[in-house]
Amino acid sequence: EHETIDEDDLVTERTGRHFTINDWKHTWMEKVGDRAIFISALNKENLDEFRKRVYDEVRDIHVTRFPYNNFLYPEHLDEY
Repeated sequence: EHETIDEDDLVTERTGRHFTINDWKHTWMEKVGDRAIFISALNKENLDEFRKRVYDEVRDIHVTRFPYNNFLYPEHLDEY
């Protein structure tokens, strides 16, 4: 869980526990483009986007390896 540091607190060293999900979005990880998804399992943020992305990636790999067997993974997750 994210911890907040007061602005006038000069003693506490800022670690990963002190970053919010928006702080993480503005780090170097943002520069990898649309391949990075920032999720919060505790707050259940962006889990649907993560689920859809994993499904799409697995489907693409499956259809590439087995081009005549794409019926296992419908094009849209909602159809499954």
